[in-house]
Amino acid sequence: MIAAILGPDCEAVRSGALGQPASTLSSLSFLIVAGWCWYRARGSGARRLELTLFGIAAVLVALGSLAFHGPHTSWSQWAHDSSIAWLLLLAIVLDLDRRPREAAGWVLGCVCVGVLFWIAPESQRVVFTGLAAAFVLLELAAVRRHRRPWPGTRGFGLYAFAAAAFLVGAAAFFLGRVGALCDPSSWVQGHAIWHVLLAAALAAYVEVTLVVATPYAADHD
Repeated sequence: MIAAILGPDCEAVRSGALGQPASTLSSLSFLIVAGWCWYRARGSGARRLELTLFGIAAVLVALGSLAFHGPHTSWSQWAHDSSIAWLLLLAIVLDLDRRPREAAGWVLGCVCVGVLFWIAPESQRVVFTGLAAAFVLLELAAVRRHRRPWPGTRGFGLYAFAAAAFLVGAAAFFLGRVGALCDPSSWVQGHAIWHVLLAAALAAYVEVTLVVATPYAADHD
């Protein structure tokens, strides 16, 4: 079972540009998130840069996923893995709250990760594990410092939704590869559900951390 969970996607690869249709088309959800980020950035004032960067990161994830699940070119695995790492890296950089150097730090980090994945593709699991652990620890620290909404404060529902959408999506990602839950010919694919729920989680996270007013953060600084 563990081998199945860690193995390749369940969905069969078809001929043509779509390749894995469900996973390819569901990748478009990240473009919707990018559009939302850029729409929100128009009147966001001090948070315009962060929202713009999240929009760029979402587009990169969409393009990497489209390339990998669609035509699956020779460089698509690198683009797919790198873009996900870049998104995680951006969230980490912004959690560190080192403005205005955050954009330069993110770009530098993206270059380093991209080069590493190009010369050592097998490193992606270690890098993802490290980035995910760093993000979780920084989010817990932000919660402890009241930089994230607590129950009863504005935005808590969105923050809880982001966490729930991510966890349910992750479960669909892994369980959709296993046994009776894996139907290679079906249009209902766990990986596609993961794409949609991850995009929803990202939109909610960006909204609550960069757009929703957070007086509780100012009160506890």
